[in-house]
Amino acid sequence: DAVDYCNWLSDQTGRERCYDGSYNVDITKKGYRLPTEAEWEYACRAGETVFHDYYWGEDGINPSNIASYCWYFDNSGGHPNIVGTKLPNNFGLYDMAGNVWEWCNDWHSSTYYTISPSFDPLGPISSSFHVTRGGGFAHLPDCCRSAYHNGYAAPSYRSSNFGFRIVRTK
Repeated sequence: DAVDYCNWLSDQTGRERCYDGSYNVDITKKGYRLPTEAEWEYACRAGETVFHDYYWGEDGINPSNIASYCWYFDNSGGHPNIVGTKLPNNFGLYDMAGNVWEWCNDWHSSTYYTISPSFDPLGPISSSFHVTRGGGFAHLPDCCRSAYHNGYAAPSYRSSNFGFRIVRTK
């Protein structure tokens, strides 16, 4: 559904579709698409070069800090919450951690990063599951770490704990 939305939005705005009929992506096209896992993490960390577990700093798991930036198990009320009600990251992006897991374009592989390029990897060609990032309202703080990824979501999986963020190539 997220890929279909990206194609629909590309059509509505007169941009090239990034996805073909088989849901293969061409990131060089100028339409809307899901971010790669690498793009998602760069956006989450807001370009920081000193990596902390959480994008808001070294003391991220401190309950007062994490509650200021994300919805997770302890403060969500067991449901997704309105976007933008917590503090943004340094790029001004809200809800990069917690609230809902966000679909990435990458397929999941437990061994991909041992063979991938170190700059802007695009993910494996195929798998059974897509990567999701960010953690969700029903999860513990560890899932809200900037580097944490979950690769156990089949493309057809639907849940109130899943959402998506779109990007486009300039």
